[in-house]
Amino acid sequence: MSYNSLRKQIDDLTMPPPPPDGTEYAKIVGDPAVAGISGINVTNEKGVPVKINAQEVHTGPTGLDIPVLPDHPGDDATDDQIYEALGHLDAAVKTLGERQSGLAADAQKLLA
Repeated sequence: MSYNSLRKQIDDLTMPPPPPDGTEYAKIVGDPAVAGISGINVTNEKGVPVKINAQEVHTGPTGLDIPVLPDHPGDDATDDQIYEALGHLDAAVKTLGERQSGLAADAQKLLA
């Protein structure tokens, strides 16, 4: 599989069509510019309102910031482009961990 194929799979997972059960998943992990909001408001078991903040994990610049590399025959990525993309991937791993921690903190509020 190519680098850009993996990038597309990440986008497909973070910006899915709205699920039939009406969940708000895409509004939490997607791009707020696309989803139209920066999180969702829910009520915990005690009736207390809790905001679940968006934790952008799409591949765009405000998410994981994973660049697209040329992948057409005769238009190969340069070594510099590949090294830069690797740097973005390293940063994306850190960002993903931070976003996971943020989501976990918000989820804890539901249990409080």
